[in-house]
Amino acid sequence: MKYFIIISLLIISLSNIISAQACCTSGTPLLGSLEMTSAPAGMLQIRFSGNYNYLNDVLTKTDFLENQERERISQTLLLEFNYGFTNKLSFTLLMSYIRQSRTISTLSSLDNSLTASGIGDIVALAKYSLIQFDIFRRQELSFGIGLKLPTGNSSIKVNGILIPADMQPGSGSWDTFFWGYYSKGDIFFNNLTLLSSLSYRLNGSNNRFVTSSIGYSFGNEFIGSLGFNFSMSSFVDFTLLSKFRNTKKDSFGKSEIPNTGGNWLYVIPRFIFYLTPKLSSSFDAEIPIYRRVIGTQLTTTYTASISIFYSINLKERNFK
Repeated sequence: MKYFIIISLLIISLSNIISAQACCTSGTPLLGSLEMTSAPAGMLQIRFSGNYNYLNDVLTKTDFLENQERERISQTLLLEFNYGFTNKLSFTLLMSYIRQSRTISTLSSLDNSLTASGIGDIVALAKYSLIQFDIFRRQELSFGIGLKLPTGNSSIKVNGILIPADMQPGSGSWDTFFWGYYSKGDIFFNNLTLLSSLSYRLNGSNNRFVTSSIGYSFGNEFIGSLGFNFSMSSFVDFTLLSKFRNTKKDSFGKSEIPNTGGNWLYVIPRFIFYLTPKLSSSFDAEIPIYRRVIGTQLTTTYTASISIFYSINLKERNFK
């Protein structure tokens, strides 16, 4: 009964989240969502997440501008599958649905609002574990490479006009992903684990305007995170991460797009609850502590996420 109540509250929270997120770039924040490590042989891991991103801060470089006329909310659902073919080789598939809304208030008190939603792009990632985690060594080192498939719609129009690229559910481009992960248990004392990850997204281009052969490209993106996980009990873990994000300027053909790209540093507190040996959930917030944007940009005020994680040993099921 206890687990039923907790799961019910999770589902209700996810429903509330989805009605409320925004991204500094196009579509779903896919690169920063690749969080699951390599899966052991025969293990299928499933993660369902809801993400709410609220943007209400306007910055010129690092200077905060008193501008309450622009607001953006982005809501994302993410479904991730992670399967281990062997103890060293695993495969991840990440799918998404996104809804974004933007409001610009004018001096005449009239709101200029825009909303777009739809299925986002898909990421397929192959992972290889150089060092496998076990109870004696208590460390893991894995690398991965993959592709982002342009499955999301990138040509939504309102009143016959193509909406901005960063409001589209998909990017319309084939992108290459690189991923790395390292963890080390009992780093200073028992129950404390060092966590680190690196990821890089090399973006392709999308011909947004059929009358032109010039493609639109989002800036390449790098994300690095470092932090610690502390096992508070058999039921609860607490994780504190720092995350650095860098994006290059977007481009249209050989011309760079102004007011795009920059550097962000976030702190991420997270609680993880182990409901059963196979089922867990997590709650986290992403709070910016340093931002240096190129030009003037509307950027993230805060992000909140909730996830449900379930694992199935398919080898055991087949054996039975």
